[in-house]
Amino acid sequence: MIVLKRIGIVLIVLITIQTITFYTISESFLVKEIGSNYESYVLQFEENKIKDIGVISELELTKEKVIESFKEFEPYNLTICKSIFDCSDLQETEFFYLYWFDFETKNPFTINSINEGEFAKEYGAGWDSKYIWIIYKWILIEKTNTGIS
Repeated sequence: MIVLKRIGIVLIVLITIQTITFYTISESFLVKEIGSNYESYVLQFEENKIKDIGVISELELTKEKVIESFKEFEPYNLTICKSIFDCSDLQETEFFYLYWFDFETKNPFTINSINEGEFAKEYGAGWDSKYIWIIYKWILIEKTNTGIS
């Protein structure tokens, strides 16, 4: 009986830690993880002479955090936007690139779906990624390209 009680206490502590870390620090770690798994079909395309990049996400982002996580964005003028409408100024130029990512599902105890996409001129691509949060780290389970145009 004492063993079951101790196992129960350990499980409650782990569940509590999992929940607290998910709702406090997981979003900043997610940006780093998405950056390390970043891939692009549009940014390096030879015909695109991109000067400005807009990163669109509802997460709390800073330019420094994005450049630290996405090394590919460093040589460009970077704008952080909460919605596509916030980046409308970039779309008026000919040399823009938009990259967005956000949660489709968000839960500390299940697989989380993240939508990612990119767009420049008439080119675009999208991905669905599945991540799981384990106490202090995001783990990529699967990343699927959903289309290229």
